Amino acid sequence: MEKFKSMIGSAAIFCMLLVVVSCNMDETANSPDLGNDNIKLVKPGIPVPADYIPGKVNARENWMAGEGWAKAYEIPYYTEVFGGIQETYSFEATLKAGEISGTFEVTDYFELFDQTNWVKGEVTCMVFEDDCKTVRITGIITDSDDPNNIGDFAYWIAEDNGNGGLDASTDIRWGMSQEAAEYHCEFGFTKEEFDLAGFSLFLPTEGNIKVKSLDCNGNVTGDHGN
Repeated sequence: MEKFKSMIGSAAIFCMLLVVVSCNMDETANSPDLGNDNIKLVKPGIPVPADYIPGKVNARENWMAGEGWAKAYEIPYYTEVFGGIQETYSFEATLKAGEISGTFEVTDYFELFDQTNWVKGEVTCMVFEDDCKTVRITGIITDSDDPNNIGDFAYWIAEDNGNGGLDASTDIRWGMSQEAAEYHCEFGFTKEEFDLAGFSLFLPTEGNIKVKSLDCNGNVTGDHGN
């Protein structure tokens, strides 16, 4: 039922997006309004379950406790939505002694309108999944070309498939609520939910993503959420 609702929501967002694009092309073809509200149509939030309770004990059922790090530099992503959007993002994050540190930045270039939007921020949560190669990350926006974005949150998933493997990632979904970021940290949206929530596919990237969970090397004893 939840997935069905997500699909219905995605269809509604897509219809709204078509209306926005049409209006922008008709009224201001050279310089459309790609402000905060319209960007959020391109970057729709994934619905948080209605029964979600923030801070629930042992919520992380598929995580690796302990220390580690993840990083990526200028990961390319492309979608044909809004006439074609080239997204490039970088991030680095470290979890040590229970403390998280790191930064991220995202640039979206809209080909149809020859316009760029960008955000930068600080990583607020990083969770290693028990496959030892996937990490989910959240962050808060601290700087942007649009001041309205500051204080909003971001979340994404990155996958390191090792030497010889093709790394993969979702797009960085930014302009999100704190509740959604907390849910992604505690439970985690799936790759499929990123797709269902609108216009993004979990695509292989040409970039190099590095994920290092010390638990996977036996260096740290994790409690796996218990």
